Amino acid sequence: MAAYPIALGLPDEETRTQLEELAGKTGGRFFSIGVPSELDRVYRWIEQDLRSQYLLVYRPQAGKPRTEFRSVRVEVAGAGLKARTIHGYYP
Repeated sequence: MAAYPIALGLPDEETRTQLEELAGKTGGRFFSIGVPSELDRVYRWIEQDLRSQYLLVYRPQAGKPRTEFRSVRVEVAGAGLKARTIHGYYP
């Protein structure tokens, strides 16, 4: 499940980096805002993201141990298109 952390006036760079990493690993996005009135804009971005998601299903190759991390990479064709996905999973 994608995570969409929202930080209000976050001065701590380490925390910001951790939240960006969390969002990136889950296929979500990190938002940093200065004032609460910016929340409406952020909520619209998140809503747009959620409405444009697709679920891809595949059957992995046999032979890998069930405890091994499985990487996932999704590529899209077309100028300016980008896929945000999880980096992989454990079965």
